[in-house]
Amino acid sequence: MEQNKFCEGKGKLVIFLILGVVILAGVAGIFYYKYKNGVEVTESLRPPKLFEKGDYRVEDRPDGQYIVVDKVGLTAKVPSGWRVEFEGNDLPDGTSQYWVNLLSPDAEVVDILAKGCGISILSGVSEENFSETKKNIESIQSNPQSASEIRTGYNFSVRSFGKKIALEWNSPEKPIMGQVFGIDFPIQDNYVFGVEARILPEFKEKCLPIWEDFVKNIVIK
Repeated sequence: MEQNKFCEGKGKLVIFLILGVVILAGVAGIFYYKYKNGVEVTESLRPPKLFEKGDYRVEDRPDGQYIVVDKVGLTAKVPSGWRVEFEGNDLPDGTSQYWVNLLSPDAEVVDILAKGCGISILSGVSEENFSETKKNIESIQSNPQSASEIRTGYNFSVRSFGKKIALEWNSPEKPIMGQVFGIDFPIQDNYVFGVEARILPEFKEKCLPIWEDFVKNIVIK
């Protein structure tokens, strides 16, 4: 599932479809509910209502910075030296909808990520996307071959993070736009959480190991 500013069709978790696309358009696109330029798993799904800006916290710890989202029990370490940018909108009713973009020091964004590395973190509420993600996870668990039926050209698998199960995916690789990698989590109370990254062809050797290390250090309680 995909979509977002860093990802080709940012959106991943089938949950961040449109906003992920906005991210994609602004940061090179990254993943799941997220999947716009090729990252949406189910285009008919509506994007989730994203969490408010205050729901994402940046914590400075002895070993570096962390993004913490208490509502979904997330703790994720920011890659060393990267900057943290909040993306979204403050709404007329006093609420807001935001996601977080992590960018490498050399990252450049021209509508989408044009240089360097980027990772997006999106959390929100969506009964539809929550159900779709759980359904895909259960389908793959019962029949691994069903992963090829979710979206043509994409690779899907199930991955464990402690006691939590997530849907991991990646898009086809394109010559200029590169490849989008994402992981989508269905959390209790219809919460959906996803991380995604667009890996540009010329930065693959540098960015892919950072993405893999970032994922390994995700903690979901």
